[in-house]
Amino acid sequence: MTDTSSIKVQEVRNGLYRIHWIFSEVMKKELGEYKEAFHLSGTQSHRIYTINYHIKSATEKNSKQGCKYEYSITVAEKSECQPSRDASSSNPKILDCAYLFMDNKFAHGNEIPLSKITAGKWMMKCVHPTFRENLTLWMDFGADPHLNENVMDVMNGLSEMFHKQILCDIQFELNDGQTIGAHVSILSARSPVFSAMFQSDMVESQTRRVIITDISTEVFRQLLIYLYTGYAPKLEEESMIPPLLEAAEKYGVEILKNQCVDLLLKRVRKENAIKLLIWSHFHSVPSLYDSSMNCVVSHFRELCFMQEWLDFMKTYPELCVLAMQRMASLPC
Repeated sequence: MTDTSSIKVQEVRNGLYRIHWIFSEVMKKELGEYKEAFHLSGTQSHRIYTINYHIKSATEKNSKQGCKYEYSITVAEKSECQPSRDASSSNPKILDCAYLFMDNKFAHGNEIPLSKITAGKWMMKCVHPTFRENLTLWMDFGADPHLNENVMDVMNGLSEMFHKQILCDIQFELNDGQTIGAHVSILSARSPVFSAMFQSDMVESQTRRVIITDISTEVFRQLLIYLYTGYAPKLEEESMIPPLLEAAEKYGVEILKNQCVDLLLKRVRKENAIKLLIWSHFHSVPSLYDSSMNCVVSHFRELCFMQEWLDFMKTYPELCVLAMQRMASLPC
């Protein structure tokens, strides 16, 4: 259980951002007003925004219709961080966000646009039958709002084809007996491994059926969703990250792999350092290996009395020796 909220920002393509706000336990249960700031990265790395999320009891009219809560969302760029729009400035003019909308929790594909109030400020109000657990916003800095709408329409269309299993020309058979359909052209464009598979003389390219034995159904589903939409909905779940990284590596999806590594690096702590050290060693993830090793060394006085450390010594003696050598090399 977490008592703090966090915001994850991902640039899906140049100028298109997905902002995912994971609510704290308090925000999931208590009415009130909440605010968080976030930085954009990549092509708009100079920008800082704040999100104001306000949830309150719905009016009597809305309550009778099953909507118990009313909330408003305001997104605003911090004024002190806004670049000069002065035409005489030596800096090039930076485009304002042309389109901003929110994922609809109850109707995938029917996103809710935020209304632009002033330059750098958007707002929307809505009603919901339950508390939200998170909030996902999309910001696009393209020059033509109609073009941006078309781009998002294409993304939604591809997502819809996958989720509704429309016109699938390849079937994946999973260990639990489930079958997931997909589209050869989309997978080939997004994964060099799939591209090679479907263009070769392999049995899969002939039968259009692929048996998956080494990846769980949900992990493989998240991988496919990422290939269609540019993000995996369950990527923030800690237990999902390592197997999804393995799947991304197997199918050559480098951007997803790097995202998984970055997330794991942020999650290294005393409680999981030994586990991540073992995992990163056997999966050859150098940055995570170093981070986990440093964490183990830093907390050795506490870890050495735990059963996990004793199991570590018995099961992975060579790796344990490497950890002891790292400790011995530290200055007294």
